[in-house]
Amino acid sequence: MEARRKAEEEILQPSWASSKGMKLSEALDKMYLEKWSQQKDDSGVRQRVGWVINKFNDPYLTEIEPDEIIKALKEEKPNISPATINRYLANVQTILNRAKRKWKVLRDVPLFEKLKESEGRVVVVSEEEEVKILRWLADNGFVEEYVLTVTLLET
Repeated sequence: MEARRKAEEEILQPSWASSKGMKLSEALDKMYLEKWSQQKDDSGVRQRVGWVINKFNDPYLTEIEPDEIIKALKEEKPNISPATINRYLANVQTILNRAKRKWKVLRDVPLFEKLKESEGRVVVVSEEEEVKILRWLADNGFVEEYVLTVTLLET
């Protein structure tokens, strides 16, 4: 009975799950194959998570502390905006959430408290840009979006 249980555990658990767990670089590669490879531009994600991997010597997922990431980013990049820090955190948090929920290699995910961001920018669209946007929507079959955009531009 005991031998059968051990054999089942070996089959169900990957080899890395028996030690400290999965490293962030392994998780990034796995996440890339499962999800991010379908994105048009994944370079930002790989760059941000790669920075965390390099800065913290490829930590195990269980060793990741969001506050330490924030602290290191602010020290290394003094002019970094809260929005940029939040992007780093969001990428790491996405990996950790998948590690817990789908891969079942993590018991707990630390609390990721996002930094307060500025209100953002107000962008004014020129008449020439309006025409280009509306033409593109019409030419590509976005009828509902076309009607909504016209309504928004006229109010």
